[in-house]
Amino acid sequence: MKDAPAQVLQAFITTARFATNQNQVFPAADSIPHSINDLRARTSLAISEKAHESMLRPDVIIEEIELDDARQLESMSRFCIDMFFNSGESAEKDGTFISRCVVIVEEIAYCFLSLMHFHLPVLQFRGWKNIKIAALQKAQMLDLSTPTGGNRSIFVAKNSSSQIIGCCEVIEERIDLSYSTANKARRRTKSSRLRPIIENLSVRPDYRRNGIGVDLVIACERAVQTWIPRHDEVYAQVEEDNTSAINLFSQCGYTSLFVDPTCTKVILDDNLFGKQTSVSKVMFRKFLSNDSDLQLF
Repeated sequence: MKDAPAQVLQAFITTARFATNQNQVFPAADSIPHSINDLRARTSLAISEKAHESMLRPDVIIEEIELDDARQLESMSRFCIDMFFNSGESAEKDGTFISRCVVIVEEIAYCFLSLMHFHLPVLQFRGWKNIKIAALQKAQMLDLSTPTGGNRSIFVAKNSSSQIIGCCEVIEERIDLSYSTANKARRRTKSSRLRPIIENLSVRPDYRRNGIGVDLVIACERAVQTWIPRHDEVYAQVEEDNTSAINLFSQCGYTSLFVDPTCTKVILDDNLFGKQTSVSKVMFRKFLSNDSDLQLF
């Protein structure tokens, strides 16, 4: 190293900084280049690898759904139900819409009565699960299209074939930020202030680990910054055992506040109706930046 020319040292430092910025491993001391040509070759290789990495990212766009667009809402509903109930996958997803159990039970009961009306053998009906899924899809669409009395923004990620491969929404809700293990106590301390919370984040399994979930979260954050009244913070709730979603929100700058053991969710079992079960969720919060140059991608 003492005999290396000054320009070689400077070039090596530049290359090392480039590699570090690209999340590459810093070279060991015995691998330090000894010529300008070697340095140029390494730099060119690093740039080529980064270009190849960007080419691997699918051609995906993020779109906001109009709340009165029934066709788009139906497509998102089908995608949500497929991700939350059909696929069995848990990575990069968290949903709370399905807590409206009454609507779901009514829809499934309606399907059951329709079958009885046409004298179909229910126990032998091979598509019974599909009927329950269809009922859940309708319940989800009803939830998406029902006015909430506050701001709401829904985003989908689409591939080059215009297929929905990811979704996320942010909605104003009365969020309880006081930690209590008692349901009654939490209801008594329910906040009167509407706060934005991200829900229904999901990415199709074959498109994960491409930054699509992060893009959807950022889209929600940017939407919140345009709302009136404007919010300087946004929240998210993730199931405690959903490590992928927890890592995603942490990567996006969210801070864990507490774990709420009083949450519930609905699971679709082999019985006639969905079943409500208790689940612990981590409450996250992020303070939004006021920078005007925040980029979506």
